[in-house]
Amino acid sequence: MATATYDEMLGKGIKPDRYACTTRLVGELQLGDKDKAFRLQEEMVAKDHNARDLISYNVCIDGLCKVGDLEGAIEFQRKIYRDGLVPDHVTYTTVIRAYLEKGRFKMAKVLYQEMLRKKLSPSVITYFVLIHGHAKVGRLQQAFQYSGEMGKRDVRPNVMTCNALLHGICKAGEIDEAYRYFRKMEEDGIRPNKYSYTMLINKNSDLGKWEEVVELYREIEPDAYTRWALFKHLDKDHASREVEFLEKILRS
Repeated sequence: MATATYDEMLGKGIKPDRYACTTRLVGELQLGDKDKAFRLQEEMVAKDHNARDLISYNVCIDGLCKVGDLEGAIEFQRKIYRDGLVPDHVTYTTVIRAYLEKGRFKMAKVLYQEMLRKKLSPSVITYFVLIHGHAKVGRLQQAFQYSGEMGKRDVRPNVMTCNALLHGICKAGEIDEAYRYFRKMEEDGIRPNKYSYTMLINKNSDLGKWEEVVELYREIEPDAYTRWALFKHLDKDHASREVEFLEKILRS
């Protein structure tokens, strides 16, 4: 549909704007046809439909990352300079995320350090990507290092960056440390959200700490995921002592 509309615009002599061109590129990349997307971009520039800009570059880099072509994404990043443009924090964050998802932590760090050398300011999203990418696979030391970097660079953490760390702590089974970090969030003025509570509920359920589970459960409006975290370990026939205990507490 999008392709037909785009072609119809050209047929009527209507010059596509940047939004139309970028939308078409995104469509081709989502279909997995990166070669066609890049040919299309070259045609757009050649016909002066839309000069290549940083937004279209970032779209292509994101598309390459999503299809797993990291080397192609890096090459496209280099081309940005050759076109007289400068990559921004979005460009770098996109590629850093892709490297982390592939477990290539060294390359992610290289790109982060390159950002700093080029005087680009990492955003809170950049730090979320770095913290989450390390914390979820148990690399808590590195995750906390990037969290510390935020403070040094006056980037205020938000509930997303904090939840990324909290998730890693819970996954490591450090429930006491998770509670300490949970309290620190509140002390720092970052209000834990439903996901923060659900992670603690989930880990306490794993450990069979039902009193703590109920206390946390009562502090929020539970959703389906929260309920799953609460009941996932209980017997399907709801005949276990834990279920009887929980039902009694929740009705009280």
